[in-house]
Amino acid sequence: MGFHYGLGLERFDLPCGGQIWGHGGQLLGYVTYAYRRDDGRSLTMLLASGNGDGFISFAAATGAAYCLT
Repeated sequence: MGFHYGLGLERFDLPCGGQIWGHGGQLLGYVTYAYRRDDGRSLTMLLASGNGDGFISFAAATGAAYCLT
């Protein structure tokens, strides 16, 4: 599990298997993530006034969005 990056596109390996593709970034207390899975399901997340890179929140959100059925 984790990020893989190249040519401005990130791959995130889901804990339940599979992958999502997109891009994240941070600037001045804001963290954003926009990702899409090959079947068309997408996730966009914004953390405002956050500390750090928001990875734990991102990992929890992706697990809930893509791994729980």
